[in-house]
Amino acid sequence: MRRHVPLSLAGALVATALVAGCAMRGVPADRGSFVPQLPAAAAHAVADDGVARLAAVYPPASTSMRLEQPAADPFGAEFVAALRRKGYAVAEYGTGGSARAASAPAPAASAVRLGYVVDALGDPALLQLTLFVDDRSALARAYHLRPDGSAAPAGDWTSRGGPAPGDTP
Repeated sequence: MRRHVPLSLAGALVATALVAGCAMRGVPADRGSFVPQLPAAAAHAVADDGVARLAAVYPPASTSMRLEQPAADPFGAEFVAALRRKGYAVAEYGTGGSARAASAPAPAASAVRLGYVVDALGDPALLQLTLFVDDRSALARAYHLRPDGSAAPAGDWTSRGGPAPGDTP
């Protein structure tokens, strides 16, 4: 009888993992903010800088953005607010794998799809923002966290794939 208990427990764990995996389908597990207790001033500065970088390639007021992940963390909320302040129509990721429009005209089906990662770079005073655009390009920049809670760029933007600043999308 003892043999069946571990097998039953293993079966239950596998079933739970499968159900959880199905529930999260479509949401990249590696996206979001992974910097615990990111100061509000730093989140604001990094979000504004990221949106300014996007605006160099994708003109506000004529480009719609669709967030491809929940913006449940403090950086995500600030990023969505910064996009709207700049003049983008934004569809936020909603429940059930669909995007929901919020406080702005609904973005068209051709909206630019966005994802982000904010992560620490080993040193507690360094973090990196990576923006994923239409699953074809990534823009990244490192930032210094200052003692007062603000953040400043620690280098230039890097990009992989997609248009460069000044190119038409």
